[in-house]
Amino acid sequence: MSFFTKLQNAVFTNQSRLVAPLDPNPEMLPPVTAGPLIDHFAACLGEIIRQTQSQVCAYKPTWGFYDVLG
Repeated sequence: MSFFTKLQNAVFTNQSRLVAPLDPNPEMLPPVTAGPLIDHFAACLGEIIRQTQSQVCAYKPTWGFYDVLG
């Protein structure tokens, strides 16, 4: 299935054209309490996906945040 078919299905299913950013910006996420920073980001962004998956049609990671973090 192509990307555009998946996107069209998501728009139809969720009745939404909203695209949510997935930016691991330390200033916008809860503070790290323990463990590696990347694990913290994965948990926070995973929670964003879980809470919004029925309301958006796609997610957009901003490459710059990931590039800076290595």
